[in-house]
Amino acid sequence: MKKIELFIMVVVVFLAVAFLKPAACFSQEEEGLSVKSKAVVATGSSTAVQSQYDETTEKAIKDSQEALKYTSDNLRDPFTLNLPQAPAASAQPKALPQFKVDGFIWGSSIPQAIINGKVYGVGDTVESAKITKIDKTGVTILFNGSNYVIK
Repeated sequence: MKKIELFIMVVVVFLAVAFLKPAACFSQEEEGLSVKSKAVVATGSSTAVQSQYDETTEKAIKDSQEALKYTSDNLRDPFTLNLPQAPAASAQPKALPQFKVDGFIWGSSIPQAIINGKVYGVGDTVESAKITKIDKTGVTILFNGSNYVIK
């Protein structure tokens, strides 16, 4: 029973403090005002305080603007494309070089061809043309995106 009475008493004190606290804070704020601020509050005139505020505020704004001045020296332009550019393709595609096939072996595990007097295998490059296949029909090469069979 005493615990319940104690609990009720604590709740009543808590509520009393919670409801009385805002009024107490307001009166303390009034007491903490400076004499100059009390005069401004009492008269409703704030021109002296406002002019002082404006001067210090303007000075602070100018100082911060000078400190934060933006210059774009030695910075890249974010609106330009700075990726490496591919070389422009020529208007006329390169002509297929002349290949002379002297012979080829297609039935072994490593097919080979003798082109222009040199031995090549599948995957090798001959004059910017890649050998893709060697079989009984000839040597298939890839040149400028097109497949050619040379015999």
